[in-house]
Amino acid sequence: MRNDLTSILRNEASRYANKGFIGILAAAFFSLLFVVVVPEFWKIVWPIMLQKRDSLGMENWKFMVLLTTLWHAAWVLAANLVFAILYHLEISFFESYKISQKPWPWKKEGSE
Repeated sequence: MRNDLTSILRNEASRYANKGFIGILAAAFFSLLFVVVVPEFWKIVWPIMLQKRDSLGMENWKFMVLLTTLWHAAWVLAANLVFAILYHLEISFFESYKISQKPWPWKKEGSE
């Protein structure tokens, strides 16, 4: 087990080292987001959501299906908005991972 964990950690360290400072900064940001910010968010929001559930008279399973669906949809929307902004800003770090040399669709002349 130790060899497997060691090889995973080495692989991940190498992967982030190849990304440079911005890659490490992004990884640290997202790690902190999920470990620190998200739990604090739910400490505030969860009691409010339970009150809503009770006031609507929802069954627990329906409430959890609705809540998890909305939570995932919110993350998909947020991630797409962040990447849309990053792509429009044309930051060189992100541009280096672009898979096509063609201009972005919003940069083409004559397109509406």
